[in-house]
Amino acid sequence: MLKLMTLFFLLLPEAFAASKLQEKIDTVIQRYVSKHHFQGHVRLERGEDLVFSKSYGHANLSHNIPNKEETVFLIGSISKQFTAAAVLKAEEEGLLNVNEKLSKYLDVPSSWEKLTVHMLLTHSTGIQRDVPLLQEEYAKFHTLKQLFESTLTSPLIVGHRAGIDFSYSNAGYSILAYLVEVVSGMEYQAFLEEFLLKPVGIQNTGLYHQSLVLKNFARGYVFLNGTLYQECCYDYSNTYGAGSIYSTAEDMMIWFKSLRAGAVLNSDSIEKLFYPHLKHTKANWSYGYGWIVDRFKGEELVWHNGIITGYNSDFSHLVSRDLKTLIFLNRVNGGEGFYLGAMRSEFLEILKSEK
Repeated sequence: MLKLMTLFFLLLPEAFAASKLQEKIDTVIQRYVSKHHFQGHVRLERGEDLVFSKSYGHANLSHNIPNKEETVFLIGSISKQFTAAAVLKAEEEGLLNVNEKLSKYLDVPSSWEKLTVHMLLTHSTGIQRDVPLLQEEYAKFHTLKQLFESTLTSPLIVGHRAGIDFSYSNAGYSILAYLVEVVSGMEYQAFLEEFLLKPVGIQNTGLYHQSLVLKNFARGYVFLNGTLYQECCYDYSNTYGAGSIYSTAEDMMIWFKSLRAGAVLNSDSIEKLFYPHLKHTKANWSYGYGWIVDRFKGEELVWHNGIITGYNSDFSHLVSRDLKTLIFLNRVNGGEGFYLGAMRSEFLEILKSEK
């Protein structure tokens, strides 16, 4: 009994400190709830330790279903890290080389002759931001081949210096997903499942399209001109490769830690993924493969956000301290701007100061 009491009093200060830390983080989030009607999920980790995990608001307002730990969100452009990892896995399998010209694998116009797979991965091809056909056919399902063929009809950005200038392209990442299909002979989804998802044991992550029925799925909402709308009509097959992944907070953390630990890619591929290949001079950060390589108060920070109708997301890793922040949001306030980056910065400041 004496030993148990001694252990209790030894652990009491640690438990109290953890409670105070969670309270401090929740206070920050409540400020965003009050100001921006934040609803979604926040998960913060230090190393292997879960520091904070809490849901806010509703997954489905019509049926009064709250967001929770198991809620599935669309993650927008955070999906690009999965596409980049798939390309590197294909390279490991001897199916392609990222430094080769795209024309070695796909039939492309002569104006694309200098473009390489590496340029697609770093958003430096000069390919237009979005697939042309989506301007009119956003509600229809399209295959990756159809997205590719539509992109071929759009001219490259005038004056763009391929391999030098940064120009963000969702269309480029859809082409990468199509490239994986062509060189592997597998559908993109099947490739992801076999080579990326199953090896790390995550089961609540995959490619979303409008007819898919998912358990615990969060509907996306947009507040615009005084009215709250539920997202509808857009078929997310149209963002395959660029922004179509759904996931949970727990799955994303398992995926990232497994990726970093070498359970998905070898060390050479991991280095390519997080290497600052191309400098974005205006934003003062660099782009890796599906990741933004940045600095936070002088320390290396890798991150990416995701913005898609009704959803925002933000995932970051402060490398030297192994601090990980993940924010999912399923209510977007039109015309208000995006604030998840500010939330992330506040979380990192708190986690840095609290040991």
